[in-house]
Amino acid sequence: DTNGIDKPNRWGYDRFVFIFTNKNSVVPYTGILWNGLTANMNNKEEIAKYCDKSLETPAHSCAYFAINDKAPDGNGSYWNDFLKYKKEFLNKNSFLIFIRRFYYA
Repeated sequence: DTNGIDKPNRWGYDRFVFIFTNKNSVVPYTGILWNGLTANMNNKEEIAKYCDKSLETPAHSCAYFAINDKAPDGNGSYWNDFLKYKKEFLNKNSFLIFIRRFYYA
């Protein structure tokens, strides 16, 4: 959770999933299960199926799109167009600070 206990506490908004690789790096998780790791996918359309802001669909692959600031549907920015979250500036900055500490370490 990139902003601690502050809301919204939702996958794809402030909760993102990363995995450690055999090469000692951290990458966004793009597998098909959120409760059991599977191999990361490379196809953006397949990854997008697991990044949905509705509560019915898992959003565990959103880190892939958040890092690149690309909406899963291909229409604009992840933060501004896909989420349309009123606090996107704070959320995006929290996410980027989190990424700088862990992803690029």
